[in-house]
Amino acid sequence: MNVVPFHNTPASSQGSSSETNGTDKSNSTDASTQLSRLTIVSMNIAGSVPSKDPPSNWNQEIAGQAIRSADVLALQEFPAGVTLVEEIFSDYQAIGATHAHADQMVLLVRKGIAAKRFVLDGGDYSPAVVAELSWAERKQTILVGSVHLAPFREGSAERERQVDKILKQAGSLPLIFAGDTNMRVEEDERMEADKGLQDAWKLAGSDPNTKYTWDTVDHTAESTSTKSGSFNRYCGDTTRQYTARYDECTVPTRLPSTKYNHSSSLQTNR
Repeated sequence: MNVVPFHNTPASSQGSSSETNGTDKSNSTDASTQLSRLTIVSMNIAGSVPSKDPPSNWNQEIAGQAIRSADVLALQEFPAGVTLVEEIFSDYQAIGATHAHADQMVLLVRKGIAAKRFVLDGGDYSPAVVAELSWAERKQTILVGSVHLAPFREGSAERERQVDKILKQAGSLPLIFAGDTNMRVEEDERMEADKGLQDAWKLAGSDPNTKYTWDTVDHTAESTSTKSGSFNRYCGDTTRQYTARYDECTVPTRLPSTKYNHSSSLQTNR
């Protein structure tokens, strides 16, 4: 499983370009191929508001590379619903959209993969948009969701309630959810020990270079002759400097025979 979570709105298409760990694919309908390698990309697009000062290695081209690699595309803070997303992402099935505390969550699945919406209680204000993916010839079904959980450190209890609600409704089906979880490090133990969930970044080896999906620290002093240090200031001069891992792809520890490849295209915008 390839996972690419990031939290950014690209600026212009100018600037440098780099490859993500996702793999560009044609619109193949080979179900066995799709099952053997499922690429999930999660992106908080921050209401489509460009960063004030984005890092020099982040632009629309890089975002496009990540998106084109996706079998499942989970978007958060999308300012419009299913109609617009279907126009923009014509190679995907728009599974649905639901409101969160900031704009909407949207979930898309590449055409050629058997997918239908798995309806959660709560209607348009559920904590996730979830799809049921199935491969009939292998008699395998999984759930994949786009989430945008409650914000701020004091929202920890509400986030746990939201996760519990999703897991309860999923029942015995394996559930993978990707998105802006807003979780803090101290919440990991409850997710892992109590709920049997794990961040795919950890399962892929905890690469420190792809840890943070939110980085507003001034790195300009780290510039070298071959690398430009960045300072990602979404809010301009008032941007608070810190790092965090808000965006995750969370998988059940009981998911059998799965290998993980994690990439974070860029750390982040606001």
